[in-house]
Amino acid sequence: MGAHWVKEGVSKDQLTSDWISCGGKSDLRDGVESSYGMTREEFFRQYNRKVEFLNVCMKGLNYKWMND
Repeated sequence: MGAHWVKEGVSKDQLTSDWISCGGKSDLRDGVESSYGMTREEFFRQYNRKVEFLNVCMKGLNYKWMND
């Protein structure tokens, strides 16, 4: 199954809604994309900030990260 967020009694629709409210995309991706002229360093700086924000937000909603 892979790594994913879980919370007891939460439907996939609620998970998606919570993920979007934290800044993620509706396809459950983080939403970070490289733009023309962006250096690798800039991309990963932006990516790391976004992932950290998503993690803090989802944990704040009482989700747990599971790594199956």
